[in-house]
Amino acid sequence: MPSAVPDGAADASGRAAPPPPPPPPSGSLLRKVLFVHGLVDALMPNPLTAGPLLRVLDRNFPSKKKRGWAWLFLAFGLMKVHASLCTPQLAARLAGWAYFAQTVSMAAEGLYHRSIPRPDKVLVSYISFNVVAYLWLQVSALRASRHARMAAVQQSAAIGVPSAPPKE
Repeated sequence: MPSAVPDGAADASGRAAPPPPPPPPSGSLLRKVLFVHGLVDALMPNPLTAGPLLRVLDRNFPSKKKRGWAWLFLAFGLMKVHASLCTPQLAARLAGWAYFAQTVSMAAEGLYHRSIPRPDKVLVSYISFNVVAYLWLQVSALRASRHARMAAVQQSAAIGVPSAPPKE
């Protein structure tokens, strides 16, 4: 809990208030990767559909078969862009779900249903990237939560909050 006393000022007991804990690692590279990969998912073609945003907006396209995949990849892309603006824990949930669902859908459509020509060559890079990105997100969230717990422990120790009730 942050102190209401400014840095360097004394609190009610006369002790100097501890400085605020340092912010968690920003993960700026992870944020950039999520943002760019989200835009790529929403705008660029992939093995299952043409550019999702263009496919959804194009009313003259005669076939409605691939429009469902376009909506799905548009949603995945927007989830990743949204996750790039969130905390690491929330990003791990949002983009982690998008990467997981994208991996399952691509693997099912390409490897099980065989609707993609040469799926082994085409999908290996997509699925590998999604698995690595998912793991990177989870590790980043674990590090951020560990950092937050350590900062809370250090702050409570600096304030003098007892870890147990006083003995009678």
